[in-house]
Amino acid sequence: MQWLARAQGSVENQRQYVEAMQEGERLYQRSRDLNGAMAAFQRALNTPGYSNNREAQQWLGRVQQDLRVASRYQSQYESLISQGQRAIQEGRSQFLGINSRRYFDEAATAFQRAMEIPGYDRDETARRLLSEVQNTIREMESNRGNRVEINPLQLLFGKQ
Repeated sequence: MQWLARAQGSVENQRQYVEAMQEGERLYQRSRDLNGAMAAFQRALNTPGYSNNREAQQWLGRVQQDLRVASRYQSQYESLISQGQRAIQEGRSQFLGINSRRYFDEAATAFQRAMEIPGYDRDETARRLLSEVQNTIREMESNRGNRVEINPLQLLFGKQ
């Protein structure tokens, strides 16, 4: 009767393997949940009798490669968002200065570049920050015509 127990164990292992592979494929292809897919494929490889399964190893390798790429993209994205936020702060600190527009332009460029990174084209944070910067630039442009040029000598000596 040991052969029956081994056969039942083998059937159970096969069921676990198939379920893990199906879950991994679903998470990878439909949800793009790379961490969940990686866990499912690792679970498939940890199933007794399937530790050297080439199909599961290939899927796992693909997911790990995508995670490395995603990590690189995330680093680029975070760097551009930080760069844009620093430019905004610098622009605000010099808001009345002549060069403040340059900082807001730099921020807009950084946020636009962040949205060009694959997977971040619809990112709400970058979109919101870009919109705020664009509104600030429009406001600066509309107020530029309202400036009154004051000659410092007029302040000292009155109207000449």
